[in-house]
Amino acid sequence: DSEVTSEISYKKKKASVQYNLFPGKQYIIDSIAFDLPSNGKEFEHDFYASTLNMKIREGKVLSESSLTEESNRFASSMRNLGYYGFDKNDLTYEADTLEGDGTSSLIVKLAPTAPFKKSYIASVQVNKSDDLKFRDKILDGLNLIHPGDLYNETLVNDTYTRMASMKAFNNVGIEVVQTADTLVDCTINLSQSKIHGFKISLEASTNSSYLIGISPQLTYTNKNLFRGGEWLNLNFHGNFQFKVSDNIRANEYGISGLISFPRFLGIPLSQHKGANIPRTEVNASFNH
Repeated sequence: DSEVTSEISYKKKKASVQYNLFPGKQYIIDSIAFDLPSNGKEFEHDFYASTLNMKIREGKVLSESSLTEESNRFASSMRNLGYYGFDKNDLTYEADTLEGDGTSSLIVKLAPTAPFKKSYIASVQVNKSDDLKFRDKILDGLNLIHPGDLYNETLVNDTYTRMASMKAFNNVGIEVVQTADTLVDCTINLSQSKIHGFKISLEASTNSSYLIGISPQLTYTNKNLFRGGEWLNLNFHGNFQFKVSDNIRANEYGISGLISFPRFLGIPLSQHKGANIPRTEVNASFNH
């Protein structure tokens, strides 16, 4: 029951608009009830377990944005419990504000078309482009999705993040398809990025004492050095300073190298869970 009015004032060819806002009464949730289709004790147990983390509570303000946020959270929670295909639109709300006393009862309803059975991973297939040379052992360590496991949306997202962190992959795609009532197939598609890279730069400078400086630099990168996502970065640089009018000279040469391994050396990737993977970096440089 909010109200908005506007007032317009004119001065020559300019108009000023003033909006007057009269917010309606805030409604407070005084009770929450659930309306579920009858679909077995396991689903009811998982459903009510997920409601323990609900953002909407009795005593809080009835807000459309909080209901939308709760729908997204709840759907993700159910997909992490194996209910593949559970969507935020499977959850709807009914709010009774007709009493006019500033309180509202809230009914949380579940659509009868929602998935009520858990899904398991039937198969996992990794498709690599023909030019991609990458060791299967490293790929297995990056992948957190395994046949026979309960479907878990977080593991799918974490696997995507882990693989996307490899610079050797230009594109990472994970597709999950329902193949039976309680089974899903997973396909991981990988394509190779440009492995080798060169960069050349040249800087020139001068100052008020007529000292001239020239600084060339060459950088080489390799994004898949040992076919396991290792990065190599080699940098060759120089700096040459001189004066045209006399024999003042200063020469500097340098080389630096970095190798980055996508793991703690000696510890398999499969031992590290979550979206982020560790890296071991070895640096060396020489300057003359």
